[in-house]
Amino acid sequence: LKVRTLDGQFPERANFEDHIQTFKLNEATFRPGVPVEPVTSPRTFSGFARTPARGVGTRNMIVVLGTSSRTSALARQVAILGLVLCAVALSVAFPLRIVEVIAGEPRQYRLTDFGRHLLCGDPAPVAPAPFLQTLTVQPNAEMIVYRQGLSTDLIAELSRFALWKQLGPACTLELNAEETYRGLESGMTLAVIKQTLDRHSLRPLPANVADLLRRWADKRERITVYPSATLVEFLHPAELDLALSRGLVSVKLTDRIGLTADGRDPDFKSLRLIGNREFDARPVKCVSVEPDGLTLTVDAGQADILLEAEIVRLAEPVPANGNGPRQFRMSPATLRSAHVRGMNFENLDNWFVTRTGLPLSAAGRLFLSNPTPSPTVKACRVVQVPSAEFADGLVQWPSTGELIRERLGPTAVVVADENLPELRRLLGDLGFVLKEMS
Repeated sequence: LKVRTLDGQFPERANFEDHIQTFKLNEATFRPGVPVEPVTSPRTFSGFARTPARGVGTRNMIVVLGTSSRTSALARQVAILGLVLCAVALSVAFPLRIVEVIAGEPRQYRLTDFGRHLLCGDPAPVAPAPFLQTLTVQPNAEMIVYRQGLSTDLIAELSRFALWKQLGPACTLELNAEETYRGLESGMTLAVIKQTLDRHSLRPLPANVADLLRRWADKRERITVYPSATLVEFLHPAELDLALSRGLVSVKLTDRIGLTADGRDPDFKSLRLIGNREFDARPVKCVSVEPDGLTLTVDAGQADILLEAEIVRLAEPVPANGNGPRQFRMSPATLRSAHVRGMNFENLDNWFVTRTGLPLSAAGRLFLSNPTPSPTVKACRVVQVPSAEFADGLVQWPSTGELIRERLGPTAVVVADENLPELRRLLGDLGFVLKEMS
């Protein structure tokens, strides 16, 4: 105590002995003492009603007590662990209805009938009456679902066609096209989705949300999957209509393509086959370019079924002329439309090389050319000379070469109007007469 700053007089030496007297129990001579008399007014403690078969129960309290300085740290850690367990009970077990919270301070928890059934093996409790109306569908296609009315079956059902966005006492879900498609793919129908919402909704389903669900379902139902089918392509729409009326094909896909939905081959005796299509084959050359550079002629015997979907992006069909081959014609509008949709010069060249063996024609390139710089118009004279050697001399001679604006070909040069008299004089000195042609 001397090293501490304390008031008072302290002895110079210790005034006690560091000795603890021990006592040993002699079992032979031990006799119990007189017990303490019981209290005259015995106390009771509070109980709470449980299920009829279990009677009245008590509240079990856990007290963590450290009896010495050596155990105080351990007691604190055990108490902290108890707080963690309380937090788990409040955040996890309470929402799952495994425990219930007893009002008052300190906060107390006890197992519910369901918790005792789950953890202690007690009989299953009677299921509470379900909350049928527990959600509200808003006009913006969002749902508010109240947690106390949720059941595992309802959670699974809503998860099939709605997107969970927020969890809490009031959960938020969203209706969108992707989730609706997923619900329809899982086997639900539009009627089942609407029936689920109507059955559990506090208010009638908004008209605009019902219309959204119908449109999303209509888009999905337009997609039909055939496990096996035979596609038949006809040269003209009228031939496909005739085949449909005769039952050779069962479904009309486009104006010229039909299919047999059961996978069987049609009656080929009633059809004139000119080729077979292999869907996994690489694209082949099956288009020829006419001399105008814009008309594309399709070889029906070599064309694959994907050709028409490709060619209509850059050309328009030419009206059929009897039983001739199918033709398409490019125009400035069709090529510019293809360019806007992402087909640049390189894409068009690659397509033309693959399908025709040649790059995009000069006329096609003209339609896609940059309008700057613009063409110009100039008043000039074309001088036609007798031979290529004569033209070479005119271009090489400095006196006449500076008068020539441009050479058009082997025997033709262009001369400006103001330079024509000087060129006439120089040719006259050489003995040539420059004649005017009407």
